[in-house]
Amino acid sequence: EYEQEIFEIGTGITTSVIDFCKKVSLVYGIGDSNLIYNLHESEHPVIKCDQKSKLFQLGWTPKFTVIEGLKDYKNAQD
Repeated sequence: EYEQEIFEIGTGITTSVIDFCKKVSLVYGIGDSNLIYNLHESEHPVIKCDQKSKLFQLGWTPKFTVIEGLKDYKNAQD
């Protein structure tokens, strides 16, 4: 029996957490001046999908940008 799993892989493009938050604020129209960061200068956490992953080895490429995905998500919530 085959067990099915769902994987959230995002866009496959490395995005810093700060940039992601800015994009969320843009899509939702709240402005990034309302964001508060508690990071040291040397900290730059990122969200990424390793380019060497099996997905890329199998020829997968992202079909949506972060902004497009956020807009789709927001529209689905409205």
